[in-house]
Amino acid sequence: MKTIAFSYIAAFASMGIAMVSCAADVEDDNAKPPVKDGNKVKPNIIVILVDDLGYSDLSCYGSEVETPNIDRIAANGIRFRTFYNNARSSPTRASLLTGLYPHQVGYGALSAVPGYPNYQAYANDKNVFIPEVLKDAGYLSVMTGKWHLGNQHGVTPVARGFDQSLSGSSGGFYFHNDPTINNGTALNMNDVRISVNDPRLPANWYSTHLWVEMGLKMIDEAVSKEQPFFWYLAHNAPHFPLQAPAETIAKYRGNYSGGYDPIRNARFKRQQTMGFFLPTDKLTPRNPHPSNKQWTNMSVSEREIADNRMAIYAATIEELDKSTGKLLAYLEEKGVLDNTLIMFLSDNGGNGETGFPGRYDGTNHGSVTSQVWLGAAWADVVNTPYFLYKRHGHEGGCNTPLIISYPAGIPASLNGSIDKENFGHVIDIMPTILELTGAKYPQKYKERNILPMEGISLVPAMSGAKLNRKNPIIMEHEGNKMLRDGDWKGAGA
Repeated sequence: MKTIAFSYIAAFASMGIAMVSCAADVEDDNAKPPVKDGNKVKPNIIVILVDDLGYSDLSCYGSEVETPNIDRIAANGIRFRTFYNNARSSPTRASLLTGLYPHQVGYGALSAVPGYPNYQAYANDKNVFIPEVLKDAGYLSVMTGKWHLGNQHGVTPVARGFDQSLSGSSGGFYFHNDPTINNGTALNMNDVRISVNDPRLPANWYSTHLWVEMGLKMIDEAVSKEQPFFWYLAHNAPHFPLQAPAETIAKYRGNYSGGYDPIRNARFKRQQTMGFFLPTDKLTPRNPHPSNKQWTNMSVSEREIADNRMAIYAATIEELDKSTGKLLAYLEEKGVLDNTLIMFLSDNGGNGETGFPGRYDGTNHGSVTSQVWLGAAWADVVNTPYFLYKRHGHEGGCNTPLIISYPAGIPASLNGSIDKENFGHVIDIMPTILELTGAKYPQKYKERNILPMEGISLVPAMSGAKLNRKNPIIMEHEGNKMLRDGDWKGAGA
């Protein structure tokens, strides 16, 4: 292994973990963003972050779940085969919004570790958030969805630069009548706690659609004034407790009654057909842990429950796609779709928490009276073809989809393509946005010293070029870790 140097957590160089090779290929071309009155028109930016989505959960990444609207974004842009996050919710969000590793932001773990400021579990003041930088570039910035970056410590959307927001302090709810919403999981509008029945909200809302509908209202004035906007749309779907409209769940019930392996094998076959992987590539085995039962060793009742758990999960993803359809329809109707950069990604891999059987508590499963968690057996499937889950440095935990669409800035020849040569990380989102908007990253912000960004811009990849990444990328969470340097990666615990 070659000697490497990088600017952060140098101790990772001594991880003592096995290294494996991962390589590939790409083309070259150029696109020309629109010009108005002799000046380049600044793009609108929408970052769609979803929660606990597995690598193969979108049909454009191999799934049987219907996601035609997200597929449309992919058909109008580029899919990355390899894009890394921090394997857990808040650490990924901290990196995405700052261009730094989560430990630098104070979010090395989801919960605080007393005496360790890198693990204080809320964002510190050694960084600047994307909307804070975009202000001087003339952007309206809005945020809807799951925040989870330290409301109780004053780290709120408006405090960190967003002009308007509707957020949940954390995730964990879907329906407006979920009793947990007013019991610690509050809705906040522009940093002020509001009722779930606030008259400004649509009646009988479902959160996946609420985040989109309210976000569209927030950006509407900017669109009408031809002001560029940045929208951070942070869904809580498909995070537990899995809940969706009954009619959507019914559509998928029975689709998974054949068990884990047929679905997993079919997803991998589609991924090979699409070109993510070669026909000669082999699917990793399911987790060999003794608790991971074979389908044939499960009772009829266990199989029915497992089928329904996955049907509910699939339904949350279809609802996510429907909400994306509303967003695309609005952009198209307003004539701003071509000049809008859309980035779609997940905060970590599929969720194997609660062990292999998952959780299936309560009544009327999939409704607000239930607690349904996917479980590791199905997480083996949703992370196809990769191994392990959320929290881990293995590909199943921290390599999830990234789709980039920007019709005015990506050559049509790359539409629908898969970038198998380049790899990215959530630290790259901010540098990419700043390059495209012309915004300048400060050395100081509000008299505070700011750490320099760790990521690189992904803009070259948007024209088919190879990224010039000089430093390896890293990830550590709860002792799980990985390092990727060029075509080499190591992971361990």
